[in-house]
Amino acid sequence: MSHISLTKFPQYLLYASFVYVLLVASLFFAGAQAAENISVQLQASPSSGPAPLNGVDVTVTVSGAQTNGGPIAYRIDCTSDGTWDFTESTNATQITKSGLCSYEQEGNYLLVAQVEQDGKKAAEALNIQVTSSSQTTVASGHTLSASLAASPSSGTAPLNDVSLKATVSGSATGEIIYRFDCTSNG
Repeated sequence: MSHISLTKFPQYLLYASFVYVLLVASLFFAGAQAAENISVQLQASPSSGPAPLNGVDVTVTVSGAQTNGGPIAYRIDCTSDGTWDFTESTNATQITKSGLCSYEQEGNYLLVAQVEQDGKKAAEALNIQVTSSSQTTVASGHTLSASLAASPSSGTAPLNDVSLKATVSGSATGEIIYRFDCTSNG
C-alpha cells in the first residue's frame, strides 16, 4: 500500500492541475491553428482549340484554406497581362466561372489564378493554346476537322503520363498522319 505524504499532497495537486490546463489548452487551440500554406489548382475547359476560342470555363480550387479563417480572395487573369479579369471574395474553397475567358487570335496564352486568405497567397498558371481554325477545305470541297484533348490537361510540374486523344472528322478521304509536339520544339 502506497502512502502519499500530506506534505507532498499540494505538489501532486499542483502537478495534476498543470496537466489538466495543458490538456484543455491543447484541445482548445487545436482547432484554431492556421494552416502553414494554401495551394491552388486551376482548370480551364476547353484549354485548347481553334480560334476564336470563346466561352472558356475556369475552375479554381483551394486546398489548405481554414474554414474558420477569413474569406478567400480569388483573382483570375485570362491572358497574364496584369489585369484581373475576375475578382471575388468568398468562403467557398472552389469557384467556377462559366464563359469567363475568350481568345480571338491564334497563339499561346497564360491563364493565371491567385488566391489569398489571411495573408497567405498561392498562384497557378495554365497554358491555353489557340490554334488556327481547324476547319480546312481540301480537294473538291471536302472538309476535314480535328480536335485534340489531353488528360490530365494541367497539374504540378513535371506533368507526366499525359494521354492525348485526337478526333478527326469530315468528308475528306485518304491517309491521316498524326503529329504531336508536346514540347513546342517543332
